[in-house]
Amino acid sequence: MINSEWLTVGEVASELGVTAGRVRQVIVEKRILGKKFGGAWAINSAEVERFKSLERSPGNPNLKKQV
Repeated sequence: MINSEWLTVGEVASELGVTAGRVRQVIVEKRILGKKFGGAWAINSAEVERFKSLERSPGNPNLKKQV
């Protein structure tokens, strides 16, 4: 984990192995809490660790709903 209290979307994306767009989507879904300063999101490093500790199924959950 990066030793900084507040992380950028890009830093979180690198930490999670996803795109910056996906990080923004998860913030909008309120699955990761972030604060917007001007036009940029900032995410607390403790929040990233909390998100990483959650159990999640791999893959797109929307595709699993389709029959």
